[in-house]
Amino acid sequence: MAVAALAAAVTLGATGMTPVHAADGDGGSTGTTVAGRTRTAADDAEHQAREDQRKADFEALAALLKLDADALHTRLEAGETLKQVATAQGVDVQAVIDLMVAKATARIRTDITDMVNNGRPARDGRGGRGPEGRGPGGPRGRGTNGQTPQGVQPQQG
Repeated sequence: MAVAALAAAVTLGATGMTPVHAADGDGGSTGTTVAGRTRTAADDAEHQAREDQRKADFEALAALLKLDADALHTRLEAGETLKQVATAQGVDVQAVIDLMVAKATARIRTDITDMVNNGRPARDGRGGRGPEGRGPGGPRGRGTNGQTPQGVQPQQG
């Protein structure tokens, strides 16, 4: 399951935020408001760097599996698991796991180093940890007023 989740993250690279850009005279973005906050050029650069890293990681995975990135993406979108792709390509599944763990470890190490050197990034209401550290809005998916949003089942436990 962990491999499938990591594969989905590598494959989809979801950020949970749709980028919106306003062009300045140089073609860059400045002062764009997204989800109630203003994105800066530094935000855009960080976002682009993360997207570039995800793409490079996925391409490394595809190369290990002796495929190009588009072919791997197509197979995963068709419902094949990484294990199935690796087996069909004659690649040891453990090599896939090792590569993915190494890539994830490198990203975590970079994030932690950045946090230690630059401080913890401020939460800005874009879906990060809530006031009590258990996801958006606080514990068990409830809003900040403690009420369960309509249509959401509270977690048991």
